[in-house]
Amino acid sequence: MKKLIKKAIKQFLGIPVHLSLKELLVKHDIKGDIDSANGNFCYINNKGSIKVASNVQFISEPNGSIFKVALSTYLPDSELFIGSNCKLHGVVIHCNEKITIGNNCLLGPGVILCDNNSHRVSVNYEERMKSPASAPIVLEDNVWIGMNSIVLKGVTIGENSIVAAGSVITKNLPANGLYGGNPAKFIKVIDSID
Repeated sequence: MKKLIKKAIKQFLGIPVHLSLKELLVKHDIKGDIDSANGNFCYINNKGSIKVASNVQFISEPNGSIFKVALSTYLPDSELFIGSNCKLHGVVIHCNEKITIGNNCLLGPGVILCDNNSHRVSVNYEERMKSPASAPIVLEDNVWIGMNSIVLKGVTIGENSIVAAGSVITKNLPANGLYGGNPAKFIKVIDSID
C-alpha cells in the first residue's frame, strides 16, 4: 500500500516513475508471454508490433545506466519478434521493417540490431530525412552475439552460430560457425562442444 501511495504522489508531482518490466510491456502493447518475461529495465518505443515468446530476459546493467535494453519499432507495419529463452543484455534494436530473433539466443551488452540505414545518403536535407532503405534481420535459433557487435540490415545469422565481441555483421553468416571482425569473417566451424 505504501508503494502505491508513493507512486501516486510521484505521478501527481510529475516525478518519473519506473514501472516494473511487466507494467512496461503491457503499457507499450507488447504481445506474447509477458508473464514469463523478466529483467530490470527496458526502454520501449513501439509504433509497430513487438511480440515475445516465453522466458525472455531483458537485462540492463547496472540498473540501466550503462547498457540499456531498448526496443524500437518505428512504423505501423514494423515487426519485432523475440523467441523463447532469449537473453538480451543491454541490447538496442532499431526496427523499421522486420527483425526476428529465434529461440535460445544470447545477445551481449552493447549489441545493436538495425534493419535500416537510419537516414538516406544525400546532401539534400529533405531527401536525407525520408524513410531509409530497410531489409529484414533474422537470427536463427541458438545464436550468440558477443558484446558491442552490430548487425546491419538484410542479415541472416544461421543457427548455432557465434559472433565474437566487437564484430560488424554486414552479410549473411551460415549456420554452425564462429565469426568475428569488421566486417565479420568466418573463423571456424562449430561442430561440437569445445
